[in-house]
Amino acid sequence: MRRALFATLSLSLLAASSLAAPPVRYRLTVLEPTEAGQPTQATALNQSGDVVGFERVDGGNALRSILWRHDDTPVYFDPLASDFRTWATDISDSGVVVGQSKVPVFLARISAAWAARAEDAPNATDLQVSSFGAGATGITSGPAFEVTVGWSDTSEQFGQFVQRLAYFKSGLTPGQSAFEIPRLGGWSSWANDVNASTVVVGASLTAAGPSHAFSYRITTTMLTDLGTLGGPASEARAISDSGLIVGWADTPGGERHAFVRDGVVMHDLGTLGGRSSSAEGVNDQGQVVGDSWTAAGGARAFIVDESGMRDLNTLLVGPSELRLTYAADINNAGVIVGWGRREGQTLGYILEPTCAADYALPAGALDISDVIAYVNAFGADLPDADLAPPQGVLDFSDVLAFLIAFAGGCG
Repeated sequence: MRRALFATLSLSLLAASSLAAPPVRYRLTVLEPTEAGQPTQATALNQSGDVVGFERVDGGNALRSILWRHDDTPVYFDPLASDFRTWATDISDSGVVVGQSKVPVFLARISAAWAARAEDAPNATDLQVSSFGAGATGITSGPAFEVTVGWSDTSEQFGQFVQRLAYFKSGLTPGQSAFEIPRLGGWSSWANDVNASTVVVGASLTAAGPSHAFSYRITTTMLTDLGTLGGPASEARAISDSGLIVGWADTPGGERHAFVRDGVVMHDLGTLGGRSSSAEGVNDQGQVVGDSWTAAGGARAFIVDESGMRDLNTLLVGPSELRLTYAADINNAGVIVGWGRREGQTLGYILEPTCAADYALPAGALDISDVIAYVNAFGADLPDADLAPPQGVLDFSDVLAFLIAFAGGCG
C-alpha cells in the first residue's frame, strides 16, 4: 500500500520535498495508580528514560514517591521516618532521585529534602538542608559528583510569609553544608533546576518586589538576572545541559508567556490561544514542553519544536481518554512526561515519539488504518491534520507532508 501510493504520487512528493518535516506523533502510556481511583503524577525523567513522580495511597491520605524505571519495574520510596506525604521531583542520569517530604506538624520541621537510589528503596537520605523546612527540586550527578538544588526555609517571617532561600548542596552526605545562592536584592528566592555544568536556575524576589528568573554558575559564583518579556515578573523553571533556559515571564500586556533563553536573548514562545503559558522542560535539541491555556479555556500540555507550539493532545497515536494538561519534562530522545485528566482523575503519563504518519493503533507500524485516520482528521478540519506551514490552515501541502512521512515509514 505504501509503495503504491508513493509510486502514484512520486512527482508531487518530489515537488513537495522542500516542505518542513511534519511533527512527530507520540505513543501514550498512562501511569495507572496502585489504588484504583487515586491520582498519579510524573514530574521528571533522565536520559535513560527512568521516570519519577508520586501517587496517592492510603485512601488518598498519603503521597508516595515512585520511580518508574525504563524496564517497567516500579520502585517505591517512603523516605523518612514519620513522613505521611512524599513526592519525587527529579532524577539524575546516574539514577539519583531527589524530592520533598512532608512531616507531621508537631515536629520542628514541616518538610525535608531527600535523595535516594533505587537500591536504597524504600529508604532515602535526609539531606538535612534546614531545620525549618526544605525541598530538593533538581539534581545533576556524574561518576564523582552530585549537586542538588532547591529551597530552604529560615526562621525569618514577614507577616504570614516565611523566608525561603535558594540553595545548592554538593554531595549527598547529610553533614555536608548547603550553600545559599545570592538573591537579586529581594527577601526570598528558590532554585528549580541545575545542569551538568552546575548552572542553577530559579527565581528571586527583586528589590522592586516581583520575582525575576536567575541563573547562577556555581564554579564562578556568577549570578545573572534573566529579566522578563517586558512585564514585572519571571521565573526560570528548567535548564538543559546545552545551556537553554526555559520558564515563564510577564509581557507588557499583562499576560504570562512561556520563554526560552538562548544565549542572552529571552524568546517569547506564545500560547495555545489563551492568556498564559509556562515552559517546564527543555532538552539539548531545543525542544520545549510545558502547559498553556487555550482560547476555549482549560490547560493543555504543549511542545515547541521546529513546527512551532503544538497541543500534545493533537499528536497522540489513536484515540485517548486522557486529556494531557501538563508536560513536566523532556529528555534528549524526545520522551515526555507529565500528567492529565481522565474522568475527573489526575494521572501521570509517558509519551514516546514515533513517526509523523502514525495516526492509528498499534503505534509504530503504518498501514491503511493510518491513512484512513489521517483522511478523517483532514476531512474534519482537525489540528491533528495540520502538518505543513502555514500553521492553522489545512491544504494540499498538509496532504503531501503526510504522504512523505507515510512513504518514509516508521524506520
